Amino acid sequence: MSMVKKRRGKFRKVFLPILIFIVSVLIIIGYGHHNFRVYSIYYAQNIPHKSGTAPVMCAVIDNLNSIYIPNLNEKSRYDNWRDVVNTVSDRTGVIEYDFVNNSILIGKTFEDLEGISPLNQDKFISGINMYTRKKIGYVLNFNITKNKLIKEYKVYYSNQGRFEKIFIIENNTEKGFSVTEYKNNLATISKLQQKLYGSIIQKSQVPLINLQMLYNWLNYKRFNS
Repeated sequence: MSMVKKRRGKFRKVFLPILIFIVSVLIIIGYGHHNFRVYSIYYAQNIPHKSGTAPVMCAVIDNLNSIYIPNLNEKSRYDNWRDVVNTVSDRTGVIEYDFVNNSILIGKTFEDLEGISPLNQDKFISGINMYTRKKIGYVLNFNITKNKLIKEYKVYYSNQGRFEKIFIIENNTEKGFSVTEYKNNLATISKLQQKLYGSIIQKSQVPLINLQMLYNWLNYKRFNS
């Protein structure tokens, strides 16, 4: 009996504190990961970053299945809606969220882009889509219709949200545009991004436990290199 008591006492003194420490660390890491994802937009809005990078855009697309999405959170017909492709209607039409592939799509035609950019004069958008590019960047894809002719454009971004290249798709071939062309149409591109996830950014939540300093430390190199 004394030997058993000694072993139990040794376990309590040596192994139990270690076990409690390991469990505590795992809980802290798990909460931190959850916190970073849920409140990623808030943190991205407040992280110092190099000009040309886009932490907020990256935060929205990377954490689509964790962040608060207005309307969809309250109105979804699915209990586990983040496990499926889901849709919600708003002023701009039908927005589709693909939480598996981190993709946002507006598929309904709308007309409210008059005069905002040379690219869109006398034209209207028939579809907008933004998604991740195999974890190395992002793609903004949109179609423009003019005189019954549909043209498809793709804008590629790096993992830091920095512009890389813009293409027009003709005969299933990507035809490159110049950087000047991209800059000339920044207003158009910003308008499309606003329609895709502007309401999400506006309704972003503030963390109860603010881990901004840790978030900045972990992501500083990504958005400042």
